[in-house]
Amino acid sequence: STFRLSPDGRYIAFIASGTLIAGSVPGKLWIKALDSLESRAIPGTEDATYPFWSPDSAFIGFFEGGKLKKVAITGGPSQTICDVVDSRGGAWNRNDTILFADGPASPIYRVSAAGGKPVVVTKLSSDQSEGHRSPEFLPDGLHFLFNMTASRRDKRGI
Repeated sequence: STFRLSPDGRYIAFIASGTLIAGSVPGKLWIKALDSLESRAIPGTEDATYPFWSPDSAFIGFFEGGKLKKVAITGGPSQTICDVVDSRGGAWNRNDTILFADGPASPIYRVSAAGGKPVVVTKLSSDQSEGHRSPEFLPDGLHFLFNMTASRRDKRGI
């Protein structure tokens, strides 16, 4: 349903789900090396959403079960970074800062990739239908873009 290319251009992380005879299968995080025909599921990432990469391509950040998490692409258990309500995308810079959106009518937050308490970094207007999501760091690793949603067309944009 969503995919992200690693910063080094060697891997794709994606969320895949399917349907069984008994019902739907929740999304799971998968990794595919671009020089291989095989993809592999990352254990312990059931219900994962909105994957994003660490700048060194060694970890993937994702959201699952009310948590922002990270997992090494080499395997191992995922690590919880912080609690979230309803994720809407994330980005990770070389200073180990993660930006993320925490709901459809939420600002952008930042948190250390090592974990901690999230801090608000964007401000919503008084319009309750507004929300910030899908942050992306610019090449300098300090400035970022995000998508602003709103009920009014003239308030939407990047």
